[in-house]
Amino acid sequence: MKFLYALVIVSLFAFTGDDKKDLILWSSAYKLQWQDFKGNVQGGSTLKAMTWSTIELETKKIDANGIVLNISASFIKNQSWRQKNFSDDFVLKHEQTHFDITEVYARKLRKKLSETKFSSTKQAQQQIQSIYNELFRESSGEQKKYDAETKHSINKEEQEKWNKNIENELQSLNSFTTTEVNIRIK
Repeated sequence: MKFLYALVIVSLFAFTGDDKKDLILWSSAYKLQWQDFKGNVQGGSTLKAMTWSTIELETKKIDANGIVLNISASFIKNQSWRQKNFSDDFVLKHEQTHFDITEVYARKLRKKLSETKFSSTKQAQQQIQSIYNELFRESSGEQKKYDAETKHSINKEEQEKWNKNIENELQSLNSFTTTEVNIRIK
């Protein structure tokens, strides 16, 4: 069996109200369920499931003192799919871990942006994009490494290692669970 994960990062883009109903915000209290996978199976795909998630950056406020951003990790229901009648709990946990990795990188982004010193709003906007792009590359590499090492959930021993490592990483970044980030301009 093969499983593929697709990570979609939306840079400085906010979903419309209609689009938001197709999103599940990451929460430690909610775990993905197969009925969340509402997208159409890609034609001719031999994959069993595909998860699409995003890190959304939404600008809440910009003024001379700083920028307020909302940074959230979301699962995109209408893009994520599974083969008809497929329901394996171990594979579902694999997909959840992909979503958890997305949250890890949302937290890393919040951390990095909150710790970076900016000299002007213009400089901040440019550097925010640069930091975002850097973390996108890291996240993409991590997602690929995850699938390679777990063989898309087939290697159960590696899968369990990854589950534990990602849980530990989420815990280590627990100070950055709040989605709102205040960026100060010095």
